Amino acid sequence: MPKRKASGDRSGNSISLELDEEQIAALQLVPDLLHPSLNCLVPVLDSICQVYSDVIPPHKRALPTRQAIDFKRTTAAAKAFDIDFKEDDMSYVFNLKTEHLQDPRQISEHFASVIKDLKSSDYVSVRHDESFCRTVLDLIIMDRLRQLEDRDTHHRLQVSAEVPVAIRVKDIYGNDQMVKGRADWALGYGADKSETGAILLIVEAKPYESAPIGMPQLLVYMAAVHKARQNRVNKSVFGMVSDSK
Repeated sequence: MPKRKASGDRSGNSISLELDEEQIAALQLVPDLLHPSLNCLVPVLDSICQVYSDVIPPHKRALPTRQAIDFKRTTAAAKAFDIDFKEDDMSYVFNLKTEHLQDPRQISEHFASVIKDLKSSDYVSVRHDESFCRTVLDLIIMDRLRQLEDRDTHHRLQVSAEVPVAIRVKDIYGNDQMVKGRADWALGYGADKSETGAILLIVEAKPYESAPIGMPQLLVYMAAVHKARQNRVNKSVFGMVSDSK
């Protein structure tokens, strides 16, 4: 198996690396598996992969990658993934059934009290941060699941956070590329959050009063899940974006 070895770097420090084809291919996947707090390592890993890229045969090289967050307009995301969506068409707006509006299941007093305390705390000076909105949504999601009529649902449904999602698509020039991202939450029946085809619901959080900016990302994630569910009887996938307001 071909290998490549290098020594030395621009700073004058001595390094020695020897990687074979499989190791380099595996290294290219590492950035997508890193915890967000370690994103500072991505440029280093990309540089190493670039140096050794000629070791990997063309058919095994990783595709160019684009991040889901790069899509700034809902219409652009819909066009890229061939989604039938018209932003200003009211027929695309989901309306709750009348019986659900007449008999709403109120959030539990316990969770409501905690959310109220969070939003009114004197120690929280900035409530527009996305991380703060996620905390509120964590509580809301847990409360909604607790109120499901089927008490055995927890044996089948699982909530996962920071779920990696990827989909292969053509760029504007007709070349293959991978669009990747991390959905804030996913509700599904898979044993592992990497089972994209087992996801039923994607939830994306955005800063306070900024929910619309999350729509392009949400469409990307839903397109990826829908594609992964093509061999299933039920191919439906649902999505929600919220600012916790």
